[in-house]
Amino acid sequence: MNDTISDQVIDSSNLPANKKAKAIQKRRAAENSIEALQLKKSAAIYLRVSSEMQVDGFSIEAQKIACLKYAAEQGYDVTDAHIYIDEAFSAKNEDRPEFKRLMVAAHSSEFSLIIIHKMDRFERNFRAMTNTLEDLANIGVRVYSIHENLELANTLTVNLFGIINEHYIQNLSWETAKGKHQAAKEGYFIGSRVPFGYRKWKLGDSPEIDKRMLIVDEKEAAALRHCFEMYSTGSCSFSNLADYLNESGFVSRSGRAFRDDTLRSMLENPIYIGIIEYQGTKKETYLTYKGKHQP
Repeated sequence: MNDTISDQVIDSSNLPANKKAKAIQKRRAAENSIEALQLKKSAAIYLRVSSEMQVDGFSIEAQKIACLKYAAEQGYDVTDAHIYIDEAFSAKNEDRPEFKRLMVAAHSSEFSLIIIHKMDRFERNFRAMTNTLEDLANIGVRVYSIHENLELANTLTVNLFGIINEHYIQNLSWETAKGKHQAAKEGYFIGSRVPFGYRKWKLGDSPEIDKRMLIVDEKEAAALRHCFEMYSTGSCSFSNLADYLNESGFVSRSGRAFRDDTLRSMLENPIYIGIIEYQGTKKETYLTYKGKHQP
């Protein structure tokens, strides 16, 4: 198609000035129309899960397959560069790195359609949703949700979905906090990162309260007990203890080498004396309960 247009208008060297200018304009218009047509059939996909192990059936892979299927059916091209994935980010978090990249690319006119699996993968805050959709509409980028079978715009239907999603996340947050508090009261571990010296074992499959018991990891526990003993003598610093663990082949829970501040946090952690901590409604308030785990 490009060659045909070029053959028609590119050779304007022997034309009068006014006809030459018109020929150049015609060529540019043709090139712009080609670019516009290509853009029209370029799409982006946005995927998100709020945890590493999404439990609602909408894993990253499941979302991706559904979105790519829709794009193919509608004749849209989706490159790998235009698949944006935020893992372990809540939709109410406005600081999602891949979502930010998506919006920058949209403003750079890199695609004309954003495909999502479900509205709540995109935004759950009602005001943020309406603002984002208005922003995208102003630059000619559409948003389509597969689950709702709906092109998102600031319509009554979308606004209703937005209000429902915002209410859902607020209620879910309250229910999750309530469940964690109850689990802490019963002595179960409620943290996301297992302390050094323990492994985590889940009790049952009940989704109401995520009950996890800490089980002693004997190899790590032996090294940790040695750290406590050496520190209690007053002859070893946190830095000395970090060196001991590193030289013994251990790594911290972040996967990096131990440092003095890591050891300080470990040795001051009440989990090692059998205490479970729960952060109250005020950030500075901590409630403590007797844990079921072995100190």
